Amino acid sequence: MKTLQCLLLVAIHVAIAQGDEHIQLKYLEREFYSWRKAERGIGDYRQDDRLEQFDLELIDIRTEYAGYLLETLLNISKVNLSEKDQMDYAIMQDMLQAYTNGRNWSRWTYLTPMSWLEGLQRNPDLFVESTNFLNIGDFENYISKLHDFPRLFREYKISFNEAIRLGRASNIRSIDRIPGQIEHILNVSVTQSIYYKPFITYLNDTYLSLPDPEAVIESVQKRGLKAVEIVFEAYKDLKDYLENIYMKNTRPSAGLGTLAGGADFYQECLNWYLSLKMTPGEIHRLGLQEIDKIKDKMYEIIEKQGYHNISIRDYFAELKKREDMFFDTEDDIIAEYENIIHRRIEPHLNKFFRDQPGLPVVVHPMPSDGSRGWYYSGSADGMRPGIFYANTKRRVPKYVMMSLAMHESNPGHHLQMSYSLTSDLSDFRKNSENNEKFRVPFAIPSYTAFVEGWALYAESLGVETGIYEKDYELLGYYESELFRAARLAVDTGLHYFNWTRDQAQEFFIQHTAESKEGIVVEVDRYITWPGQATTYKIGELWIRALRERAEKELGIERRKSWVSHRLYGPCRDRAEKELGELFDVREFHMAVLENGAIPLPILEDQVLKWIKDYRKRKLEEEEMDGECECVMVPRAKPKVRCRRSSPLTLEPNAAHRLQAVYIISGPEAILFCQKLAVTNGNECPASLKPSAFTSKAKCLHLKLDCHSINKEIFWPSEDKKKVKMMSGYTSEDQWIAIQKKTFANWANEQLKIGNRSVDDLAVDFSDGVRLVALVEALQFRKLGKVFQRPTSRIQMLQNVSLALQAVAEDNVRLVNIGNDDIVDANLKLTLGLLWHLILRYQISGARAAPPRKLMLSWFRSMLPDDLDITNLTTSWSDGRALHALLEQCRPGLSPDWRNLQPGDAVSNCQKAMRLAKEKLGIPRVISAEDFASPELDELSAMTYLSYFIKKDSPGYNEMLEWVRKQLKTLKVTNFTTDWNDGQLLCSLVHSYGGGIPGWPLLDKSGNVAACQIGLDSAHALGVQKTISASELADPKVDHLTVMTYVALFKKVTPRLPKAQKCRVETRLEETTVGQEVSDLERGEGRGQGGQGGKKTTLGD
Repeated sequence: MKTLQCLLLVAIHVAIAQGDEHIQLKYLEREFYSWRKAERGIGDYRQDDRLEQFDLELIDIRTEYAGYLLETLLNISKVNLSEKDQMDYAIMQDMLQAYTNGRNWSRWTYLTPMSWLEGLQRNPDLFVESTNFLNIGDFENYISKLHDFPRLFREYKISFNEAIRLGRASNIRSIDRIPGQIEHILNVSVTQSIYYKPFITYLNDTYLSLPDPEAVIESVQKRGLKAVEIVFEAYKDLKDYLENIYMKNTRPSAGLGTLAGGADFYQECLNWYLSLKMTPGEIHRLGLQEIDKIKDKMYEIIEKQGYHNISIRDYFAELKKREDMFFDTEDDIIAEYENIIHRRIEPHLNKFFRDQPGLPVVVHPMPSDGSRGWYYSGSADGMRPGIFYANTKRRVPKYVMMSLAMHESNPGHHLQMSYSLTSDLSDFRKNSENNEKFRVPFAIPSYTAFVEGWALYAESLGVETGIYEKDYELLGYYESELFRAARLAVDTGLHYFNWTRDQAQEFFIQHTAESKEGIVVEVDRYITWPGQATTYKIGELWIRALRERAEKELGIERRKSWVSHRLYGPCRDRAEKELGELFDVREFHMAVLENGAIPLPILEDQVLKWIKDYRKRKLEEEEMDGECECVMVPRAKPKVRCRRSSPLTLEPNAAHRLQAVYIISGPEAILFCQKLAVTNGNECPASLKPSAFTSKAKCLHLKLDCHSINKEIFWPSEDKKKVKMMSGYTSEDQWIAIQKKTFANWANEQLKIGNRSVDDLAVDFSDGVRLVALVEALQFRKLGKVFQRPTSRIQMLQNVSLALQAVAEDNVRLVNIGNDDIVDANLKLTLGLLWHLILRYQISGARAAPPRKLMLSWFRSMLPDDLDITNLTTSWSDGRALHALLEQCRPGLSPDWRNLQPGDAVSNCQKAMRLAKEKLGIPRVISAEDFASPELDELSAMTYLSYFIKKDSPGYNEMLEWVRKQLKTLKVTNFTTDWNDGQLLCSLVHSYGGGIPGWPLLDKSGNVAACQIGLDSAHALGVQKTISASELADPKVDHLTVMTYVALFKKVTPRLPKAQKCRVETRLEETTVGQEVSDLERGEGRGQGGQGGKKTTLGD
């Protein structure tokens, strides 16, 4: 050991003498990599003639040497290192630190060198396939390696005996399959053994250029036969030892928790696998939360197929009864996997990845039963392809094949490893040694959470591309994801909460669709590899969170939202094109994959750095002509600078025509410049005038800013009167005060379930406790652990994060609203958050519909025309429209509404709100004074009015009842899925005399086509098209969208001319009579001329 230390120190001192930290680091990297290969006997031709050493005495030597490497590394200054070198430095430090820390657990890990999942007996085919046979020297090395089997197995037995002595032997389920695996190897003759195969397949004169090849071949085959016989004897001896000694001394408990020090050992295993510090309790709770989320997605699809009140397990049990859900032979299974990979997945890869390495991947059957599949990496030159080993020993249902192929091949393990192998990474990072799991945590990390997390994330890309073409494939993906979430609970349950093997199996049966035989295999795997099963979901959630962070920071939602809500016309089109594409998923994936497998915290640092650099680079490249960066004041003769444009001087006393589009949003008017020009006249440009301005007004003082217009613009007049930009926004304090009270009342209505309430909206939500309770009430579920009495900012942030993550996963887009904003009691952003929740859970659901327009259209359709409902604020302030709405929802509730005096606005509103609460159950979330106020903001008004039109509201039920009266013979239960096939709409049109081509024999499988026929026919009756056929046929269509369209239909029907109604009635009678006669003709004889009546169709 001292000699090794001296050699290393001398070499480092030589590098230091050159004064180059880069050289020091590179030397140390090579030394580190060489040491790793030498210790493991892989990737180093000097080790090709022997198996690895497993002498327990080597543990101290290895740990000491790793300590010297770490000490030397820490003595190298990082100040002058490049970014690439700093990354190498950080990864090597993490690897060496983890290895030296794991030394304390070596007498746990190295005492179980074999299991049914690991060991030479597990996959003898792989042992042979990973060996080179290119020349005679390769065969000589191979023979020497076969002779080394007895030595390695003797060392294994020493370790097993030490485990028995210390009370740390494996559970029987980790060992009891090994004798059968060995027996499978021994069940053939020596010459038919996989170990002898190379001497038959590869050893011929095609590969050997020797003077006397036949003599050489005969000699090698003879010695090879003897070597394989030695291997067989070594296996027999090991099998006898396991059956008669070790298996009789295994530990009784399934998990580690019952062993002395077992809980601490398990925590270290988790730290090693995850590269994070998470407790078993935290992981367990996270698993339970994820199970609930995934189940909700699955039930949505299952119910869409017409299955109700059925468990997920029972649904998949029904699928498994179908013979067409399985392949009959191993060849068919392999062929289908190859078809999936090469014909269905690979054509989509360019959408998500650039500069793909293109290394080959093949599919092979697994040599023995186990998990559904696993991956073995190929070589960087492509000579040895990556191998996806698929389990063909059990019947594999088709619904799991797509997600499994994406996980193991592309874009999962194979693509990730291909990028790593072909990159310019340092060798010690590029070539990980596929650690056996029994070594954990005394091993160089291979960053399993990154590797498995990426593969699970890769499965989700199939949802984005539509690769899961069939519902059962999509459900298969969710079922796999559900299984990974359940692993979090089961792994921690076994090793921390001391579950029995039966308890773990029962948990899977209750929560997943996995077969019972598959569950047995999986649970025994977790017993054997404590902690490894947690890596999939933890890693996937980490990568998914980083992508969401990147999307938010790079503006795929923020910038597009800004454009969509504030601009109209060509300016919006241009802005969406130029701003909306800043986030590029291909670039994000490169940022994740380009550094190979790394710890999750370092991955986070790298992605955040990429976000910053990428944003800067893209913004510098962006061409945004006309986006002003100044304030224009004509009299001051300013210079206007636009990006990528030359300065433009504005002449004083001249009108400055700014062709622009804008929309008033809150207290600000957001402006996007399209074209800037100077005119000689002094007339104010019409494009800047709201309707309140006169067309001939003269500009006196115009103050503009690129991103906002002051609320007040001064216009010339005889008294120099100040003209407001927009009524209703004269005082920011007033509308905020109204909104604050209204949103607080709305929140308290939801919080009644948990007996909670808020007084000061921003302050009371800042600790996250009531915010979590609000989200739980809206989503009808528990979110997870909440710090009920947070004592630190960190705990408050965790509470808020829990709530915001839950709503984000429920399709609530929170633009510019973060955890810190809520904890800091930012009132405006808290109001913004509450509005998003109201919009999602009360008004428009998960669909991106324009709720203001829909609400206004519905009210205009349902209320008398003489009310002239033009908006959702001032049109309601006198209370008359509110009373008319009550009368519409329940006739007789306010029949004298026309007699109300507009001057009694507050009194009118008070009476209407009292009736709405007492008779219709609508809560008074806004006061009558605020509702009648000219300062009423639109969002507060929409919040209250939405109670009349949300699902199961008075307005909703009244509309539903009207439809039922028109279609008495049809079942109508909602304004969503019942309308998807177009039949209800066509029936409604038919009932009012609209022509329906092909009626009533519409093709019910062509939903979009049927919907289009109904919409076109209704349009012919005078019904405005406010919805497209594809929207109406969408199972996720929002109820308000359909309900608004039906309200327009209802408004049109009383206007049909009386004569037309008569014709409709006559035609309906003729249709019925003609159909009866036609039936008689078909039954009693044809060819009589149809004299019994006229045969008509609605399309005539």
